Amino acid sequence: MKYCSKCGYMLADEANFCQRCGVMCTQNSIIRTDSNNTEPKPAHPANFKRSNNREKKRLWVVVVFWILFWPIMLIITIAKSSKFSKPTKIILITLFIILLVVISALKNEDKNSTFSENSSSSTTNSSISEMQSLFSEVITNDVLRNNFLVACEQIGIDIFEIENLEKVDDWSGGERYSFTYKSVSLRVYCNIDSSINAIKLGNETDIYKQGFEPYQIDDYIVDSSTAVKLQQLSEEYVKSQLNYPATANFSWLGWAYGRNHDIYFVSNNVTAQNAFGVEEEIPFVIRYKIESDKIEMLYFELSGNTIVNKMSNVSIPERRQLETVHSGSSTKSNSSTSINLIDGQLGDYGENVNLNGHDVIIYNIPTGTYSISNNGKWCKIYVIKNDTENTITQTLEFFNYGDSKTITINENEHIELTENANIILTLTA
Repeated sequence: MKYCSKCGYMLADEANFCQRCGVMCTQNSIIRTDSNNTEPKPAHPANFKRSNNREKKRLWVVVVFWILFWPIMLIITIAKSSKFSKPTKIILITLFIILLVVISALKNEDKNSTFSENSSSSTTNSSISEMQSLFSEVITNDVLRNNFLVACEQIGIDIFEIENLEKVDDWSGGERYSFTYKSVSLRVYCNIDSSINAIKLGNETDIYKQGFEPYQIDDYIVDSSTAVKLQQLSEEYVKSQLNYPATANFSWLGWAYGRNHDIYFVSNNVTAQNAFGVEEEIPFVIRYKIESDKIEMLYFELSGNTIVNKMSNVSIPERRQLETVHSGSSTKSNSSTSINLIDGQLGDYGENVNLNGHDVIIYNIPTGTYSISNNGKWCKIYVIKNDTENTITQTLEFFNYGDSKTITINENEHIELTENANIILTLTA
């Protein structure tokens, strides 16, 4: 009889391997019975224990490798498998590697996209928080601050490029603020009710005007490259009118530029010798029209004398009044008994007329007795007869927001407002 030296299982004499553990039956792997003893000589128990421990350790190592390096283990398994031919193995391994590369690329793309979104979101939130913090320090009224942001958005101002926002002296209608945008100075005129009356460029141009279509700030900004071109052209035009062009010296800091859509303004002073050889300072103003790459001079004034004037050919479209006005033009309420009048806005009752050479707006209010509430600061209200002398029959003066007075409108009378007036008339009788 013979026994397996690994597990001690009794083997048949003709057995080639152990049926229990699968060890091949060699001379070193079997234990035969003693020739003088019919009892088999079993393998030493310690050998079995050590063998089992090695098998367990080997199994755990394989499991760990599969968990940590499963792609490599799968490739090795395919390569050593006897079930596939060599070409099949190559194809399977190649497809598996391609699949791994595609999965890795998709994961990296998602990760980068998520990082980009988070980074962008974090930057935006930080910027918004910073800007809101700045506005909250300068404009403490939340409603007014929000209305200011909305007005800026309507005229194309990027609020994150606003600089030097500060409060300045109040105007007659409410608070006033100033700020710069792309090196251009603007002023914000606020109403007492926290709405925005206007955002002005200079003293005259209302980029934003309550109750009217908003203009775009970019139509009023002169970029640096255009300014250089206009400066060079202007110097040539001015020199062509001088007696001694070689003596011309243009003030470097005196150049001023302006723009209204496609009309550009340039002004400065030039120092040059006159016809008597005496040096003098000469002011000039030139206006251009720019369409695409074409620059045309429309107006040229030198030392108070008009050299060229083609401004009659220029037509500036009338500013469209908005149909829905939040708190600006004269409008009727649902009950048709309240009227809101704002200086400069026609509304339902306004009419443009020329009085003594001046264009003014008169308001033809229906007859009756009204309670007038002041919706701004200081202003005056005049009731005037429709005669050739424009006789004033009543004058009301308001000093504070919310002041209320009573007025009576008779036949053939109209109302005129002082600058910045904003009143609400409610019919009482």
